[in-house]
Amino acid sequence: MIGYDEIKTALMAVNPQTTPEQIQQYEQQIQDAFSDRKQTVMHELRTQWITHHNRQPDGLTWGQIVDAAHQSAEQQIRQEYLAELTEQVIQNQLNEVEDSPHLRTIQTPGMWQETPEDVEISSATWEILHDLWPDKNPTWYMYAAALIERMKHLNRPYPADWDSKLKAPFEKKIDQAIRDQEAKAGKPTK
Repeated sequence: MIGYDEIKTALMAVNPQTTPEQIQQYEQQIQDAFSDRKQTVMHELRTQWITHHNRQPDGLTWGQIVDAAHQSAEQQIRQEYLAELTEQVIQNQLNEVEDSPHLRTIQTPGMWQETPEDVEISSATWEILHDLWPDKNPTWYMYAAALIERMKHLNRPYPADWDSKLKAPFEKKIDQAIRDQEAKAGKPTK
């Protein structure tokens, strides 16, 4: 059955200012709708069974009808009450990505190369960059930081220490990204 925590999660995702009272009211609406729907579906299934078999269902069959009605009613109520909230959450997330240059850059493949200046850099990333590459220029740091933040977002490994096997390929990727952007801008590559 659809429980309080699931309802709370859905409502809070749509509107973080949802009050506990509003959650309880919506939960009660869902419980009432579920109870009514289950009774309706049980009646329909029982009527279909009697029509098909020309007799009342036995105890085992009645239990199966009750179980089927429960599952059907829950699925219908979930669709009616929670699907719309899920759609709103998805739309809110899409709007958030559209409104956030940072999210758009780290979530979209290749965007870290196009708009690295839009990425919000964590202090941990800056620390890694300055520890591993103390002699790089600000442009290189900007691209490297954008790529590390994207890799963090994707839960992919990135160079974090001097001995990392990821360090050399990472450096090549940053150098290539800078060359590509300079070529696009018509600047000479170094």
